[in-house]
Amino acid sequence: MTELPDIMSESNKLHQEQQEWAAALARLEGQPLEAYQFRFSLLRLVSWPGLTHLPDEHIPAVARICALLARKPTAASLIPLTLGMSEEQAFALIEVLRQNQNIEAVGGIGATASVNAQDEAPELQAGDKPRESSLIGKLWQRLGIRP
Repeated sequence: MTELPDIMSESNKLHQEQQEWAAALARLEGQPLEAYQFRFSLLRLVSWPGLTHLPDEHIPAVARICALLARKPTAASLIPLTLGMSEEQAFALIEVLRQNQNIEAVGGIGATASVNAQDEAPELQAGDKPRESSLIGKLWQRLGIRP
């Protein structure tokens, strides 16, 4: 005989996760906008949060933010303008989503970039000729000039 899941423990877990969200948002309440380091970053959605784990009053706003970021990466400063919500509310929700690793910065101040030596463009010397397959080489060919 299979055991039924313990409904009370799942309910308690859900209630605890809702309280964690509420506590995280309460910590951010009244925080100046300058404190949010992602304000000028390009953000993208990594994964949707469990909407059932959020306090009921925040579900619509979080769903709208995630839907916007799922469609295309967006600058954090444009999210409140696009969705018609206050910057304080939007940035607090974004910060909690960022802490839960549901969203990440892909460009701007809050992003981390790794540059490899192979990714850098090779330096050209004064006597180097452009490759025929490069854009400059093709332009030279089209103009009828041989480098």
